[in-house]
Parts: sequence; structure tokens; C-alpha cells
Amino acid sequence: MSSFQVINPFTNEVDRNYPLHSFDQAQQCIKQAHQEQRQWAKLTLAQRTKLVRKGLEYFDNHRA
Repeated sequence: MSSFQVINPFTNEVDRNYPLHSFDQAQQCIKQAHQEQRQWAKLTLAQRTKLVRKGLEYFDNHRA
């Protein structure tokens, strides 16, 4: 399977490799994202805010 590389523009080194998806796999990912967005839209602003803050806290605590 082929992949594409993400290159750090500051170091010019490969940061990550990601596998390429077939058309069917991409369609499935889009379908899943659409379903998840519908669930997100049902949340109140307060619920969304709490989740976003929790995510930011996680990233703050796990910086490289």
C-alpha cells in the first residue's frame, strides 16, 4: 500500500507517514464523519465547550 509523507518544514525531515486510502475507504470515512457531526450538532454549547476544553487540556499535557 502506498503512503504519503508529512515533512517538517523547519527540519526538512519526515515527520509522519500516512497510508493512502482507496476510493471506497475514503467514502466510508466521509460517511462516518457525517454521522459523527450529526451527533456533535445535538450537543448543547455547554457540552461542546466542555469537550473542547478537555481536548485542549489533553494536548497541553501531552506536548512533544
